[in-house]
Amino acid sequence: MEASSWLKRFQRRRGARWAHVVLRRAVAPDSSCQAWVLIVGLAVILVWQLVFGFVALDTRYRNTASVGVQHEGRFAYFLVYKGLFPVATTLPTPPPGRAGADWVIQNHPETLVQELAYTWLSGDYGKVIPHLFDAWLKGAPLNTTMIPFNRMLFTVSLWSLFAAFWHMRRPFMGAVMVALLGSNPFQLFHVHAHDNIIGLPITTAILILALHLPWLTSKLPPTRYTWALPIVTGVLLGCVRTIRSEPVPIILAAVGTYLTLCGWQWRRKLALVALLMVAFMGTGGAWRSLFLKKHAEARAFLASVGGNPFPGTPRLYHHFWHPVWCGLGDFDTKYGYKWSDRVALAYATPILERQYGIRVPIYDADGKYGPEEYFDARRVYKRLPFHIDEYDTTARDKVLHDIVGDPFWYAGILAKRAWRVISELTPVRLTWGTVHCLLPMHGLVALALLLACVVFRQWFLSKLIVFTMPTVAIAMLVYSGDGVSYYGIYHIIAMGVLASLVFGIVRHLARQWYRRRFADTADIPTAAEHQAPKNA
Repeated sequence: MEASSWLKRFQRRRGARWAHVVLRRAVAPDSSCQAWVLIVGLAVILVWQLVFGFVALDTRYRNTASVGVQHEGRFAYFLVYKGLFPVATTLPTPPPGRAGADWVIQNHPETLVQELAYTWLSGDYGKVIPHLFDAWLKGAPLNTTMIPFNRMLFTVSLWSLFAAFWHMRRPFMGAVMVALLGSNPFQLFHVHAHDNIIGLPITTAILILALHLPWLTSKLPPTRYTWALPIVTGVLLGCVRTIRSEPVPIILAAVGTYLTLCGWQWRRKLALVALLMVAFMGTGGAWRSLFLKKHAEARAFLASVGGNPFPGTPRLYHHFWHPVWCGLGDFDTKYGYKWSDRVALAYATPILERQYGIRVPIYDADGKYGPEEYFDARRVYKRLPFHIDEYDTTARDKVLHDIVGDPFWYAGILAKRAWRVISELTPVRLTWGTVHCLLPMHGLVALALLLACVVFRQWFLSKLIVFTMPTVAIAMLVYSGDGVSYYGIYHIIAMGVLASLVFGIVRHLARQWYRRRFADTADIPTAAEHQAPKNA
């Protein structure tokens, strides 16, 4: 209460009011924004991002915490040619074409499987979609990668963000934001050079920001667009979740946007949130039904032709409690947590045998799973701990027990993670090819800028910075080491806000000086004359 009253007293001071006016005018929309600006901007973004596919990129900033993908591309073969999923062949080089797929089925049905290594062990069946895009580009589902899909989606996200700022008549701010986000070394590596899907969280965050940008201001778009926004957002995030779970926390930014809409009653705001959740869960449910149906069809087909149907229950989404268990090892030194599958399984094995009578295959001295246990008589599908529901229960029970029993220990870990997502961030750069210009920015400076925007009532800029805060959710709630903190982009947005403010203030002061120096003030009406009625 005292802080709120102090803030109000500060805002009523003459200097604060003057700063508020100057800042408001500095970020005000331009009087005109030509169509050619949008066209040229989109063309430059396309050429700029294409260049990164032909140069050596900085590999120092990368996520090494998880593998991410395995052999998803090999499952595109039968999906494209026969509509079967998940089905792959263990043949190293299957023949191309639909006739080649028929030949494999007829002559080598024993090679047909529904799992390779640990491809679908953690769910995320949507990871085959990027390979389908590459197969469409190549004209054949052979030797596909995720890189073309990543490049396309990231470029579209940058296009969308620039177009949204241009639509709001703030093309300079949009150009600065796109230039900084598109120069992120972490994102550039994982989009243009790494055959993985790790760049999807940042790409998704930029897309969702572009969709919601007009709703961060006090002047809202028409109501019909407002009601359509949560539906589009929910469908998009529901589709993204089938590929990777890390982008989903950006849904919190959408919820915050709806709850802070200007001029809307609370019941209508809550209705928008409800609509968002229905669209998100409905889309996820539709994908789940589709994947389960395809899995059952593939299992029946393999059983009919003499293949190797998977007898277990498919897992459609990534494990939750296992990474949370391991993630506590980023700063724990008290309860034995470590970012290691082997350590987690060593803890769970005796509990599963004692409480549930379940024998769990664990790592042996060579780092392989043993003893070998299989789902099927042909010994094709290994039975691993991650297939066991009781394993997740065991991991959850320990995590919750330690947090509830020692909250100060957990608070200490959260505090250390918070400092990491403030201090260990990707550098802010402007990059073209192999040449880059480093811009000084620290997480503390970003937070100080956010506080200044709140103090001077720059709500659009405040919401803009806060919107990307959920990009650090995984580092805060699951694990912050091995480059996971590089998912955060709020400091890049803050740098864009700062650059836009500096440019806007300099432009505003220059215009005032020019008018005082050269304008004929005798011909300029006063404020009273300007506001007087025409028939007065």
